[in-house]
Amino acid sequence: MPTSASPSTSTSTDPLAKNKAAAIAAVIAFWKKVDQLDALPKGDLTSLDLVARGQVLAQYQYNIGAARQRGETAKGSTMVESPSATSAVDPLTYKVAACVDVSEVTPYKNGKPRSVPPGTSRSGWAYGVTQDPKTLKWYVTTQRQTGTC
Repeated sequence: MPTSASPSTSTSTDPLAKNKAAAIAAVIAFWKKVDQLDALPKGDLTSLDLVARGQVLAQYQYNIGAARQRGETAKGSTMVESPSATSAVDPLTYKVAACVDVSEVTPYKNGKPRSVPPGTSRSGWAYGVTQDPKTLKWYVTTQRQTGTC
């Protein structure tokens, strides 16, 4: 099951449009990697550095590691819906707003499915996404919840 629809492919050569699409793709890749690591109790948490940096990298390495110690895993695909990107003051940084839907993700505790409280599967998020000036690769660097969607 795909993590999300890919940003629409454009024939535009507008660098701003390409950067917006790349920033959105970085958020989608981030969630795909989180889903992979949630499903693999022994997956290498350092692989998160392929999609995240800074606060988000440290936060998710800790969260997934702590969940594993508690015997918690998850299987499924997080959907990134209605993403939009805007440029920030720094030309290498974009803000991405999206609705994150985890309704297709099933949490497990010690191999047994857990129930999820109603109304908690969809939430709005704002991400900071930064391009590495040397590699030109995009990374999720900040994240904050903005409410429901």
